[in-house]
Amino acid sequence: MNKKWVYYLAVILLPAIRVLVAYTGYDQWLATHYERVAQVIVNLRANATFNDYMGSWALPVFVLSALVFWTMEEDTESVPTHFLLLPIAYVPFSIIGETLSTAQFHLEYLYVHPLVILPFGYLYVGFWALLIWLLGKLKILS
Repeated sequence: MNKKWVYYLAVILLPAIRVLVAYTGYDQWLATHYERVAQVIVNLRANATFNDYMGSWALPVFVLSALVFWTMEEDTESVPTHFLLLPIAYVPFSIIGETLSTAQFHLEYLYVHPLVILPFGYLYVGFWALLIWLLGKLKILS
């Protein structure tokens, strides 16, 4: 299997997580089987930070633009590098999205957004990079 498809999956999973947490009754189904996981989803839905950064319209636009860029690019060797830079690239999208959705700009956006997006973004990207590296060592991905 090609590594490029795993990168696509990792990026597509971000809006899928958003939809799963925010718009479905998945937590109610989980409450009957796995109470702790259901409580995590309920807490995420109530978390203002999660809603600001994952629930805004900037995330789907960013994911779509990243996927379009990757599919239009002729050199697929740079996709891993682009994947590692995604959290840095999402910071301006998030700032612009917040500014457009509230019709206000505050200077705190310039340091709050990077302080929130970069650590959590690199946790997500790091997990997928480690998984892809491990699957590559096991000769599952080429």
